[in-house]
Amino acid sequence: MFLPGIIRQGQKTYLAATGQTQEPFLVRWLLLTALFFATSAITYGIRTARHR
Repeated sequence: MFLPGIIRQGQKTYLAATGQTQEPFLVRWLLLTALFFATSAITYGIRTARHR
């Protein structure tokens, strides 16, 4: 779903339609992925600690 934006597929069409570039997509996707991973790790750590 997000891959075309990340790899800048359709760059000319996106620029013509919005007046913006696709450059921030990769950084935003990496930040969201890191956030989800960190949230998952913290949740796992809390559940593991409570189980003991």
